[in-house]
Amino acid sequence: MDVETEATLKPTDQTTQDAKDLAEFGHEEVLARKFNIWSMLALAFCVLGTWSTFAQDLSDGLINGGPVSILWGLALVTFCNTCVALSLGEICSSMPTALGQAYWVYRLWDSRFGRFLSYMCAWINVFGWWTLAASQVAFMTNFLLGMKVMFSPAWTGASKGWLEFVVYIACVFALTLINVMGCRKEKFLPWLNNFVGIWFFGLFFVFCLALLISVGTKEGLSYQPASFAFGKWINQTGWPDGVVWFIGLVQAAYGLTAFDAVIHLVEEIPAPRKNAPKVIYLAVISGAVSGFVLMVVCLFCIQKVNTVVNSPSGLPFMELVQETVGQTGGAVLIALFITNGLGQGISIVTTASRLTWGFARDGGLPFSTYLSEVSPYWKAPVRALWFQGAIIALVGVLFLFAETVLNAILSVSTIALTISYGLPIMTLLLMGRDKLPSGGQFNLGRLGAPANWVSLVYCCVTTVFFFFPSAPNPSGGDMNYAIGVFGVMLVIAVSFWFVQGSRTYLNTEESIPHVIQAHAIANDPLPEPKKEDRRAYTMPQMKIKMEEVRECQPPNSLPKTKTTTMEGSEAPPTSALDTTVRAASPVKPVVSGHTLPRFGGPSITLNPGHKRKAPVAAVWSAADKRVKAPNLRGRRATITTPGLETSKHGPFDDIEWHNSVLEDPEKIRLENSQALVAVYEGILETLAQMDLDLRNLEEMMVDHGYITEYASKNDDAEGK
Repeated sequence: MDVETEATLKPTDQTTQDAKDLAEFGHEEVLARKFNIWSMLALAFCVLGTWSTFAQDLSDGLINGGPVSILWGLALVTFCNTCVALSLGEICSSMPTALGQAYWVYRLWDSRFGRFLSYMCAWINVFGWWTLAASQVAFMTNFLLGMKVMFSPAWTGASKGWLEFVVYIACVFALTLINVMGCRKEKFLPWLNNFVGIWFFGLFFVFCLALLISVGTKEGLSYQPASFAFGKWINQTGWPDGVVWFIGLVQAAYGLTAFDAVIHLVEEIPAPRKNAPKVIYLAVISGAVSGFVLMVVCLFCIQKVNTVVNSPSGLPFMELVQETVGQTGGAVLIALFITNGLGQGISIVTTASRLTWGFARDGGLPFSTYLSEVSPYWKAPVRALWFQGAIIALVGVLFLFAETVLNAILSVSTIALTISYGLPIMTLLLMGRDKLPSGGQFNLGRLGAPANWVSLVYCCVTTVFFFFPSAPNPSGGDMNYAIGVFGVMLVIAVSFWFVQGSRTYLNTEESIPHVIQAHAIANDPLPEPKKEDRRAYTMPQMKIKMEEVRECQPPNSLPKTKTTTMEGSEAPPTSALDTTVRAASPVKPVVSGHTLPRFGGPSITLNPGHKRKAPVAAVWSAADKRVKAPNLRGRRATITTPGLETSKHGPFDDIEWHNSVLEDPEKIRLENSQALVAVYEGILETLAQMDLDLRNLEEMMVDHGYITEYASKNDDAEGK
């Protein structure tokens, strides 16, 4: 084998490997891998936004345990969330796909209930990200209107629902539009995230220095003693201290939630098996450190706790900045803070849209076929972005008449995301860590089980306390309606399962062919078989040696077929996954005097009204004497193979081959695939109908290690 061919057969190029890994999960690569590890870390750091989130939610920490809860609760949450990040990073390394946690549950728990649990996990995760995006926009709306209150404390416009709604809608529209247009230029979105990340990191130092310098230099201001900053316990809730400790963890948990942003953007970063886990735990650690430092600064610089908690603007951090830095300086800092918050909103909307698109792509959302399209012009899932924007905008309608319900919806994001983290970890522990697919490049080893258990306990305990009201025996206005909102979410998810999800979720026509192709392709040339084994790999006996591929549970919808060997004996039932083999490109078998195009893989085009093209493995069953295509019974379709075009309307009971050269390469989606798909169970009959030069194909397969001797040579050797 020459060097050039060997290089072609052995795809060391990371791009090829990433595409193959994605095909293993049933998907074609349609999004550019435009992020690198640093731009992805910048995005994750901004999405977590730990120090700014702590600043926005300062009052909850001050009344639910005070400095003790804020700092030492953060230390505990950091340890637990690091375990969660490591656990999810390990699973992500084995199964890097945008659907993330939900897909992992499906793969680890291979049963009907596992698929249902996966569907529920997907909805919980999607709800979590939609409400997280809504909460970020709502925070920025409050800060924008709060700027006016800084200069006019008597102004009541900030509490007018219609004005809040208008500002909210404007922010949602702007963030969505930037995400759509930002993908048009491949490098713009990573550049923007890098800029926002650097801005965010720099602003952190600006706030810390401004607060410390102002308190240290202005008359009438003084630092709090260390005993207050590190040891003061404050309980203004009425709950027992033990309960308050756990409720106080909400602030820290909220600030360290959403590190799964990396998971849902994993299809846009190269080498995700290696890079994604790193970004996940680095985001948690960097966020925790920045949050801890800012909270220490705030606790030393705070002057009067009650004044900050009962701020006229309703924003304690804004009151703290104004109290220490002054009105003008505080306004400048808050303006910078709001600008950065909108940049964070861009990153959050980006992540949420990829999860929405991934869920639609796997048949989980209503109108999934429509929502899963990626615009070739904008190079982004534009439909998913605008659909998601509409959902987030609808949440803002509650500003007009039900702000209590709105606050409950916004608070449910942490709960939903925490549950979505716990479900795949729980599934991994129940099914056994040995069920984790091979191929991952981030393995926890002996630390895996302890980290998984810590993660699961943390997710369970904190979720329970997240539903607690702010005080015992609450009035209607003080009640925590998050549990009601979450219950409604579950009802919606279950309803959609019975209406659509049970039929379509992770059971799409597009996914099956990709899985088959990913496992039919051998990464490396086959090892040279031993001399005494050569006769086992000759063409007439149809014993084609294939490279071992990673274990993968084929989709439940793959048809079972009975195969027949060339001697006429019936073979055991096997799945279509096992009956697919590829010869290697760039060898081009001759077809009626024409040469096959250098594009691998048959494709399927559904008619009428379906624009989508996806590769399909059309399985020729020698026993049934017909071509079988998964999930295409009774559909009108056109099967296109490289250099051959076949049209059959209705059920695939038989096939007519036309030896016409395919002129339009756009019909073949996997232009970089490495092989021509064939089916070994009926390969001679199939090739005969295609009028291929069999000797040419045998020579090609010998050259590339799939078989080791010509059939004619064996015939001569045995006197046949």
